[in-house]
Amino acid sequence: MKALQASVALVLAIGLGACTSGEDDGGSSDQSSTSTAQSASAADFVDSECPTDVASVVVGEVTCGYLTVPEDRTEAGREVRLFVARIQPPEVMHEDPMLVAGSDLANLPNYGGVAPLAQRVGREVIIMDTRGVGHSEPSLACPEVDEIRAAALSSATDDEATRSEFLDAVAACHDRVTAAGVDPGDYNLTEMADDAEDLRTALEIDQWNVATYGTASRIALEMLRQSPDHLRSVLLDSPEMPGTDPRAMAVDGTRAGLAAVLDACASTPRCATAYPDTGTLLDRALTELADQPVTVEMTATGQPPTQVRIDDALLLRLARGMLSDGGSSGSFMTPAAVPAVLDGAVDGRLHQLAATLATTVAGSPPYCLGYLPKCLPQHRASIGTAYSVLCHDIDPLHDAAAVRDAVDRSDRGFAPAYGDSPYVDVCDAWPVASDDDSQAQVVDSPVESDVPVLALTGAFSPYTPEGSVGDGLGSMSRATLVVDPAGGHNVVGSDCLVSIRAAWLDDLDLTSQEQECLADQSTDWVTDLDSLGTTAPGDPTESPSAAPSDPATGSVDAGLEGVWQASLTRDEIRQALAEGGRGGLVQQFFETEGIEPDGIRIRTTFEDGRFTQAYLGPDGVWQVGWEAATTFRGDTVMIVDDVSGGTDTLRWRVAGDVARLTPVDSSSPLYKGIPQMAYLWAYFAADAHRRAE
Repeated sequence: MKALQASVALVLAIGLGACTSGEDDGGSSDQSSTSTAQSASAADFVDSECPTDVASVVVGEVTCGYLTVPEDRTEAGREVRLFVARIQPPEVMHEDPMLVAGSDLANLPNYGGVAPLAQRVGREVIIMDTRGVGHSEPSLACPEVDEIRAAALSSATDDEATRSEFLDAVAACHDRVTAAGVDPGDYNLTEMADDAEDLRTALEIDQWNVATYGTASRIALEMLRQSPDHLRSVLLDSPEMPGTDPRAMAVDGTRAGLAAVLDACASTPRCATAYPDTGTLLDRALTELADQPVTVEMTATGQPPTQVRIDDALLLRLARGMLSDGGSSGSFMTPAAVPAVLDGAVDGRLHQLAATLATTVAGSPPYCLGYLPKCLPQHRASIGTAYSVLCHDIDPLHDAAAVRDAVDRSDRGFAPAYGDSPYVDVCDAWPVASDDDSQAQVVDSPVESDVPVLALTGAFSPYTPEGSVGDGLGSMSRATLVVDPAGGHNVVGSDCLVSIRAAWLDDLDLTSQEQECLADQSTDWVTDLDSLGTTAPGDPTESPSAAPSDPATGSVDAGLEGVWQASLTRDEIRQALAEGGRGGLVQQFFETEGIEPDGIRIRTTFEDGRFTQAYLGPDGVWQVGWEAATTFRGDTVMIVDDVSGGTDTLRWRVAGDVARLTPVDSSSPLYKGIPQMAYLWAYFAADAHRRAE
């Protein structure tokens, strides 16, 4: 809901959890001591103005700067600049700050989603972009790989011609980077851990807490190995552990994650009724698309229309993405929607998801979906960094041939997706200098430590399954593992997991009472494929109710005209704000809007060129909070505010009695210090709206 009239108070419930795309003493070795001494003498931190994409999404006091360190600490030469954002809490309750040492490797940190961590823990939060990633310089992004997107999407995952094209593009990126004087071999876990230690020294911090999300856990674990004396605690959300090859984990992890989701569906009456044969659903879906692949046209934002070949391998990669995305690209990309999508594949209805799939599938870098946990455009993946860590620290001890041989060739989807994918051979095109495998042997070995460690993962996680995480924690004497029974990848997004993290951080221990909320974690299963999206424009099966209005007249479309209702939970609104890049505004929403803990019900009406939105007050009476004029142009609706004159633009889709609205743009001013786009994401995109009487 937008700016409200002064006489009407709007009550909105928003949770305090972090965005799930990434919020929020053992002894050190002689080798690490030497490395730290070298880096400390060379590191230099300088304050700088915060970039717009940081300043605009972080609520509260934020300052920025760059840490300059040697690219290679063993010899003089090139330097790298590492971007650092520092968020101050409203009240500093603890002097030991929190370092967020990265989200999934190669991804831009979600500054807005992580920033609220400062207030929750009462500590300064320091976010450092990994070398090669985000605002750090130089960048290991690979536009050469992006250029083959259309070819990769229109062909089979294991297509030989596309494999050659992909590996040539990776090699071209490597050649360009090295020609500029950059050594990709220096973008490894040892150097990244030393970067963090240099930052601690430069900022004169004696002791801090370290948090990571996803595959960046390898950085925190290397810090735990190299410089444990300055670590009060380590928090790992969905950690990838040393000793594991993510390429091999793709097979067993995906199989286990999907089995857990389908078992959970079968044990829930509502889901089991919708999908009575869950035991064979995955095999039937993969068989259907292996025998009869479908081609669907998709148009991702900023990209031309692309013909996407959906076969068994791409479906499997997509399903793995759904288990790991955490809803970053909408409710479609969650474990709750997996049975619906598999069922749609069996029935030949995936074309209905063309618009919904566009960003996730057509907007991702080639051979990222299903291989790296987060691949959306907003993650701005510098995939060269991911290649460097894989090829420098993992591949020497886990070669591609072993990965390929481990795949059961009789399994539909798994062989082309994870045995014969060109991603398995990416190190052939991304060589990294190494005299021997000694460094890889160190960073790939178990970490022994008695520093307190909290690891969180989800029962549905296809990247960091419980067994793998538990094994990796076995050599850490003060490690605690918490499994979210309804979670996938990156689980610190619900009130329950946020409260568990806070309780542990206070005492560095957990009681059984502090974990009781896990029993209440549940999955809101999607039992209707139509609720996930609509048919692609022009599809012959498109419902008449979804047809756009006449662009020439701007007349109100009968498909959206009427009354719509939605019940929004705090988790749904938090997720929507994070998806819209406004995750840092969650707490401000609470304080500004006077939130109740049980969520909010809203009623939205489009009628005769007018728009109203009302909320259900505590007295059970609907109260109008916003009125405006509307103009329709195709699949967009423009809402012109009666008071400010600002225009908000939303894209809409209707399928049956379900409407989904996505914010596009706003010219409206701030309201109560909150950007208008945040209101649009919270009130329109948090959940589907259903037609009311």
